[in-house]
Amino acid sequence: MKINLKELEKEKQKNFEERLAFVELWANYVKTHPDEVWSEQQKMLIDSQYS
Repeated sequence: MKINLKELEKEKQKNFEERLAFVELWANYVKTHPDEVWSEQQKMLIDSQYS
């Protein structure tokens, strides 16, 4: 199996940019919505991991 390092680096950069965009999106959401709204959503997400 041959690995194309340039393609791998492109994929790594794309992944980084997507993660950064999500962090910025979520930070903006938290800043613009009441704690009760976003914290309930986080609770549902965390609780779903236990089921």
